[in-house]
Amino acid sequence: SRLTALRLHRNSIIGFIPSQLGLLSDLQVLSLRRNVLFGRVPTSLTTLQNLRELYLYGNRLSGKVPAFNESVSLQTCALSCPDGACEIGGDNCFSCPLDTLPF
Repeated sequence: SRLTALRLHRNSIIGFIPSQLGLLSDLQVLSLRRNVLFGRVPTSLTTLQNLRELYLYGNRLSGKVPAFNESVSLQTCALSCPDGACEIGGDNCFSCPLDTLPF
């Protein structure tokens, strides 16, 4: 795949984050913020070696967010979980209150 950026924020997308996104090996930016996505962050995203920016906040995610492989050099990783429903794995992704996030 040659897709380097997928920005689908604020599109009222309802459902789970598809694990097939992990097949987009050239992906550098993934923004799914402020939709109605629920469930867990797929582990397939943690192996995207070119991924630099990941925006998942403003959804209804839950469960443990898997730690990203050391070969993934995330520069920005932002997500939020209602009522602390997510647990962040690893040091290169963070969760913060929605009112502190941009966009």
